[in-house]
Amino acid sequence: MAIIYEDGPYGTNVASANEAEAKKVGMNVVLKEGYSIQAPDLSSLVTKLRSQRPDVLFHTGYNPDIALFLRQAKEQGFRVKAYIGHGAGHSQIDKLKEGFGNDMEAFHSVDPVASQLLDAKKLKAGVGDLTAEMVRRYQKEFEPNIQTRAIAPQRLHGLQQSCGSSSTTCSPAPSRSTAGSAPISSHGRARDRHPEGGTMMGYGVKFLGEGNPMRGQNERAFPVVFQVHEGKFEVVFPKTVSTAAPILPLPASSPWAARG
Repeated sequence: MAIIYEDGPYGTNVASANEAEAKKVGMNVVLKEGYSIQAPDLSSLVTKLRSQRPDVLFHTGYNPDIALFLRQAKEQGFRVKAYIGHGAGHSQIDKLKEGFGNDMEAFHSVDPVASQLLDAKKLKAGVGDLTAEMVRRYQKEFEPNIQTRAIAPQRLHGLQQSCGSSSTTCSPAPSRSTAGSAPISSHGRARDRHPEGGTMMGYGVKFLGEGNPMRGQNERAFPVVFQVHEGKFEVVFPKTVSTAAPILPLPASSPWAARG
């Protein structure tokens, strides 16, 4: 595998975690290199990647530098078996499709899940209703014409934090009326244990306790791996909340797909 990243705090920290986890599971990191988000040319980076011939590329960046890299990688014939991005620009599928159209097929992005993309039947009873209410309110207050699938996870994290991630029980009915949007009401207290599928994010809740260096963190929380299937995101991992099976390796139709 190879790791490339924009060299700001976001890209640097994600890349460091990529490298650490790769070493834990015995993956061979053939190249790890950062670049400036303001770089006008990434062709030298593409040349290095071509010389190392990784099977998998992990890329952390924002939309402009991702687009620049993909364009130059396509021009120089850089090819891999799998391409994995990490949120931010890689989760802005509509912007990427503006420049690359259907070539984005089978690209991955690791990100917190957008709750409306999950299959409600795989979640605790009632959780899907909360997601539907959350989407209804978002569309009413902010983007009336946006397609449900297109709402980015970041747009809804505020409501997810109060209703899903903290594992409180939220009522679909407004707790009070205001001139603006009414908050989703919460009842009771946050519980420290919840099974997987018990929140709007798809995961459960179990807070790490005393003596753990990650005390207070939710050990059952997870991001998901998205993949572009026929122009839209599907959840391909973890299996407990997946909506489709992964496509591997990149299909032959992809200009970045390894040959042979």
